[in-house]
Amino acid sequence: MYVTPKQMNEIEKNSEDYGVSRAELMENAGGRICLFVMERIFPDIDLSDGICILIGSGNNGGDGLTAAKNLAETGFPVFAVIVDGKPKTELAKSAFETVKTTPEIKILDDAGQLSEIYRIIASAPVIIDCVYGTGYNPAKPVLPHVKAVFDFAQKSKAIKIAVDVPSGGDALSGGYNLSVKYNYTLSLGFDKIGLMYEPLKTAAGEVITVDIGIPEEAKPKNDTLKNDREFDPKKLFEARSVDAHKGDFGKVLIIAGSSRYSGAAYFAAAGALKSGAGLVTLASIKDVADRVGAMLPEVMFLPLPADKTGVISGAGVKELAANINKYDVILFGCGITDTPVAEAILELILTKTTCTKIIDADGINALSRRIELLRNSDGEIIITPHTGELARLYGITAAQAAEARLEYARSFSREHGINVLAKGVPNYICGKEGGAEIIHAGNPGLARGGSGDVLAGIIAGLAANRKNRDVSAFETACDACYLHGAAADKARERFTEHCMSARDVINSIPEVIMGC
Repeated sequence: MYVTPKQMNEIEKNSEDYGVSRAELMENAGGRICLFVMERIFPDIDLSDGICILIGSGNNGGDGLTAAKNLAETGFPVFAVIVDGKPKTELAKSAFETVKTTPEIKILDDAGQLSEIYRIIASAPVIIDCVYGTGYNPAKPVLPHVKAVFDFAQKSKAIKIAVDVPSGGDALSGGYNLSVKYNYTLSLGFDKIGLMYEPLKTAAGEVITVDIGIPEEAKPKNDTLKNDREFDPKKLFEARSVDAHKGDFGKVLIIAGSSRYSGAAYFAAAGALKSGAGLVTLASIKDVADRVGAMLPEVMFLPLPADKTGVISGAGVKELAANINKYDVILFGCGITDTPVAEAILELILTKTTCTKIIDADGINALSRRIELLRNSDGEIIITPHTGELARLYGITAAQAAEARLEYARSFSREHGINVLAKGVPNYICGKEGGAEIIHAGNPGLARGGSGDVLAGIIAGLAANRKNRDVSAFETACDACYLHGAAADKARERFTEHCMSARDVINSIPEVIMGC
């Protein structure tokens, strides 16, 4: 389970309401840090030269000071190095008052004892970073004297331990502004989202979640990012009844493709077929239907008129309107191109159908201008934006969306009552009820044209079977994302990340299902 810094602050507030104060959480954190050093480090490392704890002015520094108090009781020398000014928060001040009267702890201040600090850092077998934690503000540069201490610490051969988040790391986006590479990061209570992202992920080393006594009642129920879903691909495709027929496995309509992007229609249709849809119909212009039909004779077609640029014309909307309510699932947007007609098609499927709808690619671009259509739409909706498309939904830059991709995706999902699969590394799936999951399957070989169309098709295929598996649209999106990523990993085994293609991913789906 992953949380944002804001959520962690709310959890700590809730903890107080259920009888465990922030001071108690800090004491617990200090005890667990000490326990980790004694159980994981001490048996193999001689600590007689002392344990160096780098202390900040906030509550992360308070955690370090309580750890210093606990470690001093073990009999080893402890050095508390005040790196970023004296404690400022009430909890940190209280911890400091206790520590400064503990004779076994030597306190050093970087204001006038730098040479001694550098000597201790150079000789200490263990360095514990409690300077910033989740409180680091990436908008502010690390002060030169603080950076100098960390640069020197990086050169040390000591075991390096970060508490909560490596200092200089953004607990939300994964940015990192210092040079230290840690052996361990002790994430207090819950893992922080930024620890999943590079470069912070590499800097953190082995991440260990530490129980600090947060009451069960204080833990969020639907507002965290889960990472513990168990996937059994065989359960996605259980044995079919001997008297089953194609109608039992859902009817999918895919509105996709243009003269320039016929491949998008092919990959979406192939993904839907390979993931179990009973009947797949492709609604597209004749040129696309002819190309896809030559490769996928299993697909049925709803030919639509084209305009002179090779995209669906306005007359095509009327043709769709006459046929739109025959299907269990509609997938819209792959390779459709971003035109006024795309907006008209979007309005049609959102206002005139009650089936499950998947909106991808240019369908999302159209949605960014017609978000009001979501207000009165019936039926489950899944949208699949990459970072750029998510940015368009909010009218922000891609860089801004990338910095808080999960937060934007979750907010959009909640506000509009839909499911959002935010594509990226990693993938996030946000449910309309507030839950969110992370899917790590997949690899950089997916960074090529057609991969997103395959994923959209897999979602459609699994959604068509939803009634047979009794799962939500949110769970369907999670399963599809996993299946897509696992198939990509199979494709990589055979073709490498450089040579694998979207078609290889499709052809690898059976291997995942059979557990090969």
